Amino acid sequence: MNKETLKGMFDNLLHIWNKSNYWNPQMKSYIHSSTNGVHVIDLTKTISKLEEVKAEIEDLTLSGKKILFVATKIQGRDAFQKLAEDTGNYFVTEKWVPGLLTNFKTIKRRISAYQKLIRDSETGALDILTKKEKASKMLELEKLDKAFKWLKQMKGLPDVIFVVDAVYEKQALKEAAVLGIHSLAICNTNANPNELNNLIPANTNAVKSIEYIVDTIKGSFKKADPVLMAKKKKQAAAKKAAEAPKKPEPKIAEAKAPAKKEAPKKAAPAKAEAKPTEKKEAKPAAKKAPAKKTAAKKDDLTKIEGIGPKIAETLTAAGVATFADLAAQKPAKISEIIADVRGSHVPDTWPKQAKMAADGKMDELKAWQDEMDGGKPTK
Repeated sequence: MNKETLKGMFDNLLHIWNKSNYWNPQMKSYIHSSTNGVHVIDLTKTISKLEEVKAEIEDLTLSGKKILFVATKIQGRDAFQKLAEDTGNYFVTEKWVPGLLTNFKTIKRRISAYQKLIRDSETGALDILTKKEKASKMLELEKLDKAFKWLKQMKGLPDVIFVVDAVYEKQALKEAAVLGIHSLAICNTNANPNELNNLIPANTNAVKSIEYIVDTIKGSFKKADPVLMAKKKKQAAAKKAAEAPKKPEPKIAEAKAPAKKEAPKKAAPAKAEAKPTEKKEAKPAAKKAPAKKTAAKKDDLTKIEGIGPKIAETLTAAGVATFADLAAQKPAKISEIIADVRGSHVPDTWPKQAKMAADGKMDELKAWQDEMDGGKPTK
């Protein structure tokens, strides 16, 4: 090997080193100093943000939110897999399947196929097939096992996504942003904190660093024990029950008081007058009944491809609560309503989808969504 070849290899390694040590100016407030091109994270900021995220996870868990942990980086796989298993949450440690969140309807069908293959292999249904067919099915099962092994119980989109290394898992965070899913991450100096709801600045290449964070976060789930959650719900229900009878009691007393005073004075005519007043009070009660029914007629806007829980909530708050309301809107107007929701949204086909849903053509809508690649026109 000559000197030129060695020099070329050295220059290539130096380029890779410099690229790996790139830092994002947005992370400047979390960096303590720089030594020989290596940026050192301020550990006081790490501790404060760790406590902040810990409290946030505790609140989310107490309110019944489900978290999807994403740790395909080898340094965090084992620690976060154990954390997810111990706390009853979902996790991805092998590889991120593109469209896992944004195209969840299709992914859900793949998970169903995966579960069927597991049942067939356990019951011996695959033994009926030829050797070639069985080998093909087993290869497919192995492939699906890597992708969906820890997502078998995930029947809907998660409420929160927590990733190890925001740059390494940028695809997962991008999909979460499109759907308005709450995002948390452990970030190195090359991350962009503006793309996240909250972060923990730390060295994502050190196993010990990640394990320390996991041990600290685990305390949040212990505090958010299901027993404590049940107690809090009972206490809240008891408070509502205690407050509810206090309001109507004075009204009942006032209504009965005049009836007792008038009865002895007016005798028979007083009773005749009392009856029409009771009938008049019954009429407004009948008019209020349809108001409750109209208030309850809110459609599930998340059935429209491209609309996540956050967007649905924003549209409902703006008065677009039904498929018919959405069908009557123009894409430009919809874009104005959801302007404050993070992510890039294309509402061009939403009114058309909503029109099909409002007409009760749900099968036609589903078929259209599958053909149009997630509700977007194919180019």
